[in-house]
Amino acid sequence: MAQATLSKARRGYVPVDRQALGEELAALGCVRKVGPSSYLVISPASGNAYLVDHRRDPWGSYDRWECQCPDRRYRQTVCKHIRAVKVALGIRDEEAYFEPEEGGDEEADPYVCRQCGAYLSHPKGLCSLCAAPKGERRGWEAVRC
Repeated sequence: MAQATLSKARRGYVPVDRQALGEELAALGCVRKVGPSSYLVISPASGNAYLVDHRRDPWGSYDRWECQCPDRRYRQTVCKHIRAVKVALGIRDEEAYFEPEEGGDEEADPYVCRQCGAYLSHPKGLCSLCAAPKGERRGWEAVRC
């Protein structure tokens, strides 16, 4: 049986859709319950495993989700691993389905290229392809497909 992998089109210089990646991880069966409120999410592409912890206060007024992955640790965002656990548990994440109105005053994400929308590992403004001089943009057409 072929090893399940995440779509290569979703990695690299394309905008990151954490909800779609989380749904794909859940569909591939990458979420394992390891404790009363702990889940292990295994990335089929890299083989890395991340522990996701779900805590709820006794009064039910808030949920606290934590993940050990770099995306959660450095960007303080709801990462694909947390989203995968939520999908596996059947929890609808309202934030994932919110679409801001056009012309909104929300700030630009510093981890997304201002020009092409590519995911950036550090807040640089432009990805290496957009920042490179035009003569050095090899493979640009293949990336933009």
